[in-house]
Amino acid sequence: MVAAAQWVSRMTSVLLEMALPAAVGLWVDHLLGTGFVFALVGFGIGMVLGVWHLLKMASQADRKQDEQREDAAGGGDE
Repeated sequence: MVAAAQWVSRMTSVLLEMALPAAVGLWVDHLLGTGFVFALVGFGIGMVLGVWHLLKMASQADRKQDEQREDAAGGGDE
């Protein structure tokens, strides 16, 4: 149950990382009357941040899984 809550928290943070820059860009566009320029820039920034964070989380999960495998395989050697 705790692991599920942690993953929900992680995915929510990634979602916000992707959506908030575009929303802020849209707000700036509305203030300045610039069409969708800042929204597109925010969307690009959000996508880069979100994908980077997803890759980082996947790498950490993979590393943790490798450590657990090594502990399970080498646990009886001591």
